[in-house]
Amino acid sequence: GLSSEWNHSLSKKIHYNLSFSLVDAKRNTYYGSHKDLNAYGNTKNPLLFLNCQLNYQIGSHVFSLGVQYKRDKIKDEATGYNRIIEDVYHESGFFIQDDFKISKVFSLLTGVRLNKHSALDKNIFTPRLSILFNITKYLAFRTSFSTGFRAPQVFDEDLHITQVGGEGMIITNSPDLNVEKSFSISSGLDYGKQIKRNLIQLSLETFYTQLTDTFVLHEVSRIENARILERINGFGSKVYGFSIDFGLVLGPKFSLASGWTIQRTRL
Repeated sequence: GLSSEWNHSLSKKIHYNLSFSLVDAKRNTYYGSHKDLNAYGNTKNPLLFLNCQLNYQIGSHVFSLGVQYKRDKIKDEATGYNRIIEDVYHESGFFIQDDFKISKVFSLLTGVRLNKHSALDKNIFTPRLSILFNITKYLAFRTSFSTGFRAPQVFDEDLHITQVGGEGMIITNSPDLNVEKSFSISSGLDYGKQIKRNLIQLSLETFYTQLTDTFVLHEVSRIENARILERINGFGSKVYGFSIDFGLVLGPKFSLASGWTIQRTRL
């Protein structure tokens, strides 16, 4: 892979960032069992990402404008199943956000992003909002609302996971497949205190995500060594749960980090 980043301040109030990354991933794989010769395959997945962002401070506001571009090329071959997936996806986005420090203890961040994906006919707006309230010097409350989407694509790691179980899949997208959208809310408390060279941190968070037009697979037919599946839209689903993260640093030689998450999914 290759990456580069440039940061430059034009003045005390104006700053910009330019960055790019290029990853050329190649894999020779075997996702079978019982010496199944059909389970050999190879994947080539070069990924290019470009980013340009400008930050401008006006009083208690920091406004950010940005443009991003991603090119994702995938070629996945499983000759034993007579399956070749070869696609190129282009995604570009323009975003604007306002980080408003209302007071010493209260901050509000709002933003919106306009997304254009080559697999979609229409542009998609994804707004977001987050609030930060510093209750004390060591304790802060945060809450956020965000939206997202997933564009239709044929390649899916679920295909390989199923092959690990000894069965292959050939997946196609329904011609009526719509974009999957998500709406998420999360809230949490963060505690952190440094005592001389020691540090203790604790975070509690609850989260809830509602998905619409959830992608699901249904079986169309079977061939000798694989299932033929079609990706369609379901009615929707939701994911919710609770997480705890704990960190402890005792001097320069000892650190401990631990986390627990309880999550449930409902269709």
